[in-house]
Amino acid sequence: MFNIAISFFMAYIGKSYNEVNVDEAVEMITSSKEIIVTPGYGMAVAKAQYPIAQMTKILQDNGIRVRYELN
Repeated sequence: MFNIAISFFMAYIGKSYNEVNVDEAVEMITSSKEIIVTPGYGMAVAKAQYPIAQMTKILQDNGIRVRYELN
């Protein structure tokens, strides 16, 4: 369902996207200088606030800047 929503959104704004697996996502995140997290309803429902907070601390401890944008 998520992939369908992303596909429609990206088509709507005229952009494309590439799906990645977990290993590729980890590589992209750990090789970044800055990460922007956009929390939304799904994150609240999944109670992902604590895992995201833990991930944020790990990233910051490794010199990666983490920002939050409101949706």
